[in-house]
Amino acid sequence: MRQPAVIGILCDGLRPDFVREACMPRLTALGGEGVRFLSHRSVFPTSTRVCTASLVTGVYPRTHGLAGNVVFARALARPRAISTRDHRALIAWERALGGRLLGRRTFFQILGESCVILNAVSPGSAYIWNARKSAALLNPALHWPSGFRARAESACGAIPAAASPDLERCAYMLDLAADYVLPKMKPRALIIHLSEPDSLQHAIGVDGPLHRKTLRGLDRLIGIFLDRLNGTGTGQANVLVMSDHGMSSVCGMVDLEGEIRAAARCLNLDSPSSGN
Repeated sequence: MRQPAVIGILCDGLRPDFVREACMPRLTALGGEGVRFLSHRSVFPTSTRVCTASLVTGVYPRTHGLAGNVVFARALARPRAISTRDHRALIAWERALGGRLLGRRTFFQILGESCVILNAVSPGSAYIWNARKSAALLNPALHWPSGFRARAESACGAIPAAASPDLERCAYMLDLAADYVLPKMKPRALIIHLSEPDSLQHAIGVDGPLHRKTLRGLDRLIGIFLDRLNGTGTGQANVLVMSDHGMSSVCGMVDLEGEIRAAARCLNLDSPSSGN
């Protein structure tokens, strides 16, 4: 008998206190019907690519080795600071490390079965999820294997352009999962990494009418997806809704990435001109 599929929906930047009846009634109800992990905490530093590496390996940054959204890549022939947002920089670093980007095997490598990753965030995050190309991957900037994007877009149309808020792209990834990935590919595990509410929070912060509207919109989209699961032919599924980190409004901050770039300049080394 086929074991229940694992479906992980990651809402980037979603704080647990946002999941309340007023803003996110479907997720609130889902938590009441299942299990809530109230003592779970993010890793430090709480940056998307660092957290992604910890989620996919199950270990802390000191063990998997990816310690920031900007890191100093000493293994490169020309050591320099690189942005982990850029998958091309990660590929170069991975080659310099002997073909192993992370210090531990990933969930997808260990599972060793059919897995799919739908990622609406940065190409760097997508590449980290799929280290060693152990799963099928779709991100607006890259995909694996060859032809996956063409098949997906033939089934569900073109991937929408990024927007703020980015709910249209979130809806696309959830629809793609329900309309194509689950019924046609029948993955053993599926990760859907959504860009909201993180994308909007970078632009306007973590409060206000538009932020609350975006939370309600995201909740509605996930609710529609959950309602459609019964019609995908998937059978039983274990659904995990999770987040990588939260955000807070602050009056000041230490720019760690800027410090890394400044240190690289002091050593007459190259540093990325942009990326977060």
